[in-house]
Amino acid sequence: NQALLPRGSSFADFASNLKKYLRKPTDLKLGERERDLLIIYYLINSLFVVDSSVVLKHQFNCQSPEFLADLKEAREKRTSKLIDALYDAVRLYIDQHPECLTMTVRSDGSINYKANRQHPDGKALIYLLRYEEDVRRVTLSPEIELSQSSAERALKGVIYLRNNCQFLRSEDGAAAFADYETIAQTCSLNGVPVYNYTVWL
Repeated sequence: NQALLPRGSSFADFASNLKKYLRKPTDLKLGERERDLLIIYYLINSLFVVDSSVVLKHQFNCQSPEFLADLKEAREKRTSKLIDALYDAVRLYIDQHPECLTMTVRSDGSINYKANRQHPDGKALIYLLRYEEDVRRVTLSPEIELSQSSAERALKGVIYLRNNCQFLRSEDGAAAFADYETIAQTCSLNGVPVYNYTVWL
């Protein structure tokens, strides 16, 4: 962190800082494997930087037609190229380090990946490959989110509530809890007061 993203720097400095870091004396050791993984990490984060730049340009007004048009343009021009570079880097890494995972072709022609337990990087690479089609889909529409953060945030409150209540002791109780939370989350997403809607319902 101190070398690649020191305090006061922006993510745009990452690539140039990495080049400087690699030219420093040998006491700062960074192997080829780590360097290539950092490049993949950089490309993943660059996808979010493109979206963030449009969000900041529109001062977090992410519902206007102008915002959606700008985001669509940015994704078509910049994000699509970054995604190509990302998956090229992933496949090149696997080609250079085949020991990190094994690939088998199923009878239907699809590829099955299995990580090597001795190489934890394999699991992360399989995750990227498994969702390649979904990642590429973000360039088709500005309304597709780049991550699952909003869904995860919606579920987090439900998980905390479930852990604090400790009352789901039957299938009926679990079904009732799920029904109520579905209504509550839908109200929250649409700006409807949960209590008032529940009373009305």
